[in-house]
Amino acid sequence: MIVNNYAKLEIGMSKNQVAELIGDPDYSRLDYGPKGPNAKWLGSNWTYYLHIREATASMDSNVQIFFGTDDRATWIVPTHIDGLTEKGGLSHQSGPQ
Repeated sequence: MIVNNYAKLEIGMSKNQVAELIGDPDYSRLDYGPKGPNAKWLGSNWTYYLHIREATASMDSNVQIFFGTDDRATWIVPTHIDGLTEKGGLSHQSGPQ
């Protein structure tokens, strides 16, 4: 479902829209930065795993979706998946940097 619907993912989609399209994530995390006592909430990210290699996490096939503080997709990053390309980027992220 993730690979088949990847082309339909768009920057600016809400978390609900993403979940309706490709399902709930395998992993989610809130992002804060810069490190230290004055860290601010930068948004969150979701990870969808397609294939996990136990020996080295750097070779896992996955899709990460980064959301700004408005819970809208700002960056969609496929890793080790033939035919899929990145959408958006750091420059699209909202919220304090």
